[in-house]
Order: sequence, then C-alpha cells, then structure tokens
Amino acid sequence: DHGESDHPLCQDCTCDKGTVNCETVPCCLYIENGEQKRALNGQGYSDGCNRCRCNAKSGYSMCTLMWCAWKCSYENWNHVSGWAEDGDSKIMAFDHDGECPKICSCNQGQLS
Repeated sequence: DHGESDHPLCQDCTCDKGTVNCETVPCCLYIENGEQKRALNGQGYSDGCNRCRCNAKSGYSMCTLMWCAWKCSYENWNHVSGWAEDGDSKIMAFDHDGECPKICSCNQGQLS
C-alpha cells in the first residue's frame, strides 16, 4: 500500500504584495529521488514506480498498481512510502522488524 492514510497537513502559502499568507490544508506525502515531498489535493506525482494523484480529502493517494521488482520499496523514517533505484545507497529506511531507522542500500530489489 503506497497511499498515505494519516491525513497529513501542509502549509499552502501565497505571496501577495509582499505579504505571505498561509493556510493549513490536507496533503499527500511521497518520496521522489530519496527526498520527501508533498502534493496538494488533485496534484499528480510519481512515487518512483507508480503514477499517483493526491486525494488529500480522503487521506489516500490513488496510484497505479505496478510493482517494480527491480527497485526497492521502503518507508522513510517518517513512514512515508517510496521506491529506491537498484544501486542506490544511503536510503533512510525504517526497519519494521527492528523497529528503528536504518541507512540501507538497494541491491537487485532488496534493501540491505
């Protein structure tokens, strides 16, 4: 499951005549090239394997259901799901078995 269900909240800010106005809005969190990013409601993005659309009002991202066996599926230290490329290193992944954050590498579809 690569859709977020935590109903994260993000700041959406605009600048008008030198004044910054921000509002708190629901958003979807994802990982792109190892960095955590956000999409606002209705925005499209890639999670590294699938094309997704943020449906922040429901709390879920709607994504294609591809499985990229040559990549590594993982959650970052904030429990946001993403995919790492084969050969990537210094992946900040959360280890659910050990219940701790780790720095891993992706080798042939496996985190190590």
